[in-house]
Amino acid sequence: MPWKERKAMEERKSFVQRAIQPRANISELCREYGISRSVGYKLLKRYREEGERGIAPRSRRPLSHSLETSAELVCEIVLLREKYPTWGGVALRELLLDVYEEECVPSSRTIDRILKRAGLVKARRKSRGKWLDREKLIKPEAANEVWTVDFKGWWKTKNGKPCFPLTIRDGYSRYLTGIYALPGTGYMHTREAFEKAFEEYGLPEQILSDNGTPFATVLSVEGITRLSAWWVKLGIRPRRIFPGCPFMNGSHERMHKDMKAELQSCPMWDLKEQQKKFDEWRNTYNTIRPNRAIGKKRPAKVYTASRRKMPEQILDYEYPSNMAVRRVSKRGNISWYQQNRFISGALAGETVGFLDEQKEKMSIWFCELKLGTTDKNFSSPLGGKKRSHYREKHARNR
Repeated sequence: MPWKERKAMEERKSFVQRAIQPRANISELCREYGISRSVGYKLLKRYREEGERGIAPRSRRPLSHSLETSAELVCEIVLLREKYPTWGGVALRELLLDVYEEECVPSSRTIDRILKRAGLVKARRKSRGKWLDREKLIKPEAANEVWTVDFKGWWKTKNGKPCFPLTIRDGYSRYLTGIYALPGTGYMHTREAFEKAFEEYGLPEQILSDNGTPFATVLSVEGITRLSAWWVKLGIRPRRIFPGCPFMNGSHERMHKDMKAELQSCPMWDLKEQQKKFDEWRNTYNTIRPNRAIGKKRPAKVYTASRRKMPEQILDYEYPSNMAVRRVSKRGNISWYQQNRFISGALAGETVGFLDEQKEKMSIWFCELKLGTTDKNFSSPLGGKKRSHYREKHARNR
């Protein structure tokens, strides 16, 4: 009907008042008001039956349809969302499929619309469109090929003590091997947490981290620290994202977003109770929550422990015979032709190898990790200017 929206009701009333007059020409009135005769007669019929209320605009929406979600299922969706406040339609649908037949469960987009109408969805902040070179991302193709690690910020427990959650996860299966409530980011506490993970799940091939403590430092060649040096001795290659590029470990950061919403907002009394809460949340994440990245499966169904077990004792690495071997002192120096050369304080007590290369250059290795290249007199720095400056300053202070 081409009624004008502002005067739709007035136009209808005018039409009806003129149409009910004796000897009114309905066809002429319909042409004058720009409506069909069927619409005109329908308005007259409704007016005679219901009065002015009958000629008011009505919705064309059907009273019911075969694909409508039942009220029972809508209530179940809302209850699941209240139980898991950060889960979306994809994850909630997988939980419903465990209880209901597939033809009875609405699509994930329908579930999202139900949650939005119920006021359970917050508006997302628009992305600023960061550049992302996907070729430089690490894409594991099997379990234990790459583990991702990070500290989820920190917060205070109710007794006023700081809690630094260390999260360790398998990059392929998204299986969360551990969340550890640590009192700080120091080397000893972090190593103890990794020892527990390695003893239970074995050793990965690589570990991806950011450039923060205790995973990396600017005071050492290749950013190596005591923790990453220990990984190298175990046969694990440390990998790092680019500085200021957390999206290179985006899946891990997305998990931290859920931790912030569900764990950080309600801290426990002390670290012991916080650890129990972490274990409960990890069990839910691994065994109940479906993950879209692995085909909506549960991570526990995809992950398998590594065949590489944690050794009881780490043996000294045997360098090839064509390498010159030096032991690093407690101050991070080596003796090179009766002169002290600073390598790294993180490698104190360890051995490093020197391999001659072309053009009077030599490369320096720690086990199977290449630390850098310099000339045979150590006159050129191992790393960039910034790191070299920090290393020289650190060596002078010590």
